[in-house]
Amino acid sequence: LSAMAGLYLRIASLGTSTADVQKDKANESNDDTAVLAQSLEVLSRTAQDLLAPTNSQSEAAFLALSAFAQACRHGNDSDPVRRRVVLSGVQLLDALCQAWTTAWNEKPELISLQQAHIFVTCVRAFCIGKGAPAPPPSTLQVLDVVLQSITA
Repeated sequence: LSAMAGLYLRIASLGTSTADVQKDKANESNDDTAVLAQSLEVLSRTAQDLLAPTNSQSEAAFLALSAFAQACRHGNDSDPVRRRVVLSGVQLLDALCQAWTTAWNEKPELISLQQAHIFVTCVRAFCIGKGAPAPPPSTLQVLDVVLQSITA
């Protein structure tokens, strides 16, 4: 997933510097970034399907979330391909937040500073900016927990 995000970033950054590629961007179905965005969407759904309260705080879960934040670093907010990647990231973030909330209801547990950093970075990458989607309610609940764990 991280490698796919890196590849998406590399191709997206090449596309913004080449005039010929810009002309082709009008036809999104032929665009390499669109193909990678579609792959990231599939990987997001797969990761969501694998989530359970027992594994939602694993390193793998945070690495998956981090990969989407990495992929969202590039591009402008109005780019439809970038928006697809952002929405896939938001869906994964929402699924993780729901799993975390369920896990914490069963066994209260603070998240690490590294996990808090990844979480906040993802909220910022996905939900801050012109035209960005609003954070899901589950994300706001987890944000409260993160703030409590940081101040504890």
